[in-house]
Amino acid sequence: MNILFTCACGKKSEELFKVIKKDLKKKVNLYGCDVRKKNGKTYLNNFIKINFSNKKIFLSQILNICKKYKIDYVFAWADKEIEVLSKNLKKFEKIKTKVLINNLTYSKIFNDKFKTYELIKKIGIDVPKYRLLKNISSIDRILHDFGYPEKSVIVKSRYGIGGRGVYLLLGNQKADLKKYKWFGNFNREKKFSFINPKIKKKIFHPNKSIIMEALISPSYDADVLRYKNFNITTVRKRINPAGIPYKGSKVVKEKKIEKTIKKILQNFDLKFILDFDFMTQDKTKKPLICEINTRPSGSIVDAEHQGKKIFTKFLKILLKS
Repeated sequence: MNILFTCACGKKSEELFKVIKKDLKKKVNLYGCDVRKKNGKTYLNNFIKINFSNKKIFLSQILNICKKYKIDYVFAWADKEIEVLSKNLKKFEKIKTKVLINNLTYSKIFNDKFKTYELIKKIGIDVPKYRLLKNISSIDRILHDFGYPEKSVIVKSRYGIGGRGVYLLLGNQKADLKKYKWFGNFNREKKFSFINPKIKKKIFHPNKSIIMEALISPSYDADVLRYKNFNITTVRKRINPAGIPYKGSKVVKEKKIEKTIKKILQNFDLKFILDFDFMTQDKTKKPLICEINTRPSGSIVDAEHQGKKIFTKFLKILLKS
């Protein structure tokens, strides 16, 4: 079985490739591609450097790789890649390659956090308190409604990926300094102890910015395998709640998270390997869903190391089919 991984230069990618090779040995051949150059030792059978200067070029390169190496399955790890591939599935079917991605409609909804919250709220899923900023003139009023500056508030892009475009407006209570000590200061996420017109201009964008209650640690990644009759969920608690820099995670039992995911899967036809992100509501100490990714988590290999072999389990299912 020949498998292609996009974003093959991810921080934890080689760990995952090593686990797959150790578990499945010669039953699988692994190929990878990325816009970055791959340095050092690799467990891939071959690595191909690509470019994403435009969607047409990217698609052509992936198709050519699949033809050349007779790829059976493609795992796409980047949201912008998923969008391109999902629009061209028939082209891959013609060359007998299956791209393991969800329906384009789901990808578009779950890549937009505002649409995600609006949708899952309708089926009774608890979400953080949030508002979409419609115009600049309403910033102060909305912040006041959230209790700022007494309470901390989050401002983030509805389209943000991997913590990019997430800002914490730190409340003036002393307890918040300790509560959010772990947050930000690593390029992607930023923390502000005050705001002024310059900061407002930088972080607030009408119809793009979501203002929401600030959640606290612990935070969780939930890896989910849903394929045919298989439904497996593994919850991992992050060592660093922000995830940046990534310091690992520990598999835990969290029934509230499992129950939330089960309800979502009962209502939406999501499949393959999925990634659900949760953080904790300060007042209730209940884990609330922050994000749904229709692709595997970049840190799913942590679950493999701890005996929860979701990814290799999926590959074994594919081998049998």
